[in-house]
Amino acid sequence: MAKSLTGEEFAKALSEGSLKGPLVRIGMAKQADDDSDTILFAEGAVCSEWISIPVSIIEEVKHLTMISCRDHEHPLVQIHFKEPPAENKVARAFADLARHAKPSTPLGTHVPDKTTHLAQQVPTFPSGGKGKLDTFPPAPRGCICAVQKGLPTCVVIPIIIPGTNIEVPSLYCFYECEKYQCSGHGGGASPD
Repeated sequence: MAKSLTGEEFAKALSEGSLKGPLVRIGMAKQADDDSDTILFAEGAVCSEWISIPVSIIEEVKHLTMISCRDHEHPLVQIHFKEPPAENKVARAFADLARHAKPSTPLGTHVPDKTTHLAQQVPTFPSGGKGKLDTFPPAPRGCICAVQKGLPTCVVIPIIIPGTNIEVPSLYCFYECEKYQCSGHGGGASPD
């Protein structure tokens, strides 16, 4: 979480080299079935790789929106982690690794309205929805790109086209974000 300092505190922190970036990750969250002291967290919008996070190491959680995951929804959250104690060298090493990793979504990025986003992503199929996806609609304005395994992904994936059982693959977002150089700034440029 961002921290406010007085001029004197800031000068002291600079001289001590103690200024560090925040420990923030964005992803989906759900309740752990077996432990009320933990939550399950999946970075980005991949509804499969869940990790347990003790609530005691979380400083603050911001609920951004709800996102679809197959036939259900999960909250998309921004988690601000507490700074680990100085004497715990292992925790500090992992905190520094997390701090220097690419953020899962840029801070302050606007989360688009889910229904507008879905409406703009209806693809065309060569054989009435029975064939493979061959053309992509323009990247939606306001598309959020997250850095997931080194590639940009849109936080509203996977998408099931309304009224069908057809799921638009996550490659849609890889393709569009790369093509329009959305690069995680929330401004997926539309070609029109």
